Amino acid sequence: MQYAATIQEAESLVREAVVGFKQKSRSSGSLRTIGLKKRVFNIVEALVDMNRGRPVSVNEILHECTDAGIDSNRAMTFIDTLLTEGTLTGDDSGIRPVGRL
Repeated sequence: MQYAATIQEAESLVREAVVGFKQKSRSSGSLRTIGLKKRVFNIVEALVDMNRGRPVSVNEILHECTDAGIDSNRAMTFIDTLLTEGTLTGDDSGIRPVGRL
């Protein structure tokens, strides 16, 4: 948040922020992809919380992702990515978050 003394200064600050955001989004990749990855992580985290800290199955995660409007193939891609990054851990008992995304 920035303070602007006049309306003109506020308009100028908003224009700079919009231009900076557009340039950043072009260079940093797809914001939608980053958002979906975070949503999948949040779904896993919520399921584990509801399961009292115990890991959850991939099927449960994919079911929740589908209910949230995320294609199951894309969700599985993000789950694999999060497992590879070490943000999620999984074994025969299920998947759970290791840390924060």
